Amino acid sequence: MVTEGLRFLDIPLTQSITNDQKSQFLKYLSKTHEDWQVKQADAALRLYDYYLSELQRSAEEGSLENKGKVGRC
Repeated sequence: MVTEGLRFLDIPLTQSITNDQKSQFLKYLSKTHEDWQVKQADAALRLYDYYLSELQRSAEEGSLENKGKVGRC
């Protein structure tokens, strides 16, 4: 569902979606899917957003660590 949502919104996999975008996708999804499937998609999007934020945080921490190591022997 995450890939389908990002494709619907025309957003790359590496970009988080806003609450408005998520609402737009879930509204679209509710027209052709059961309520439990829409809730499941909402949960999947929240988990994916958390994954992206942790990935970004980890990358930022890694780049800070690398800056401190530059020029050291």
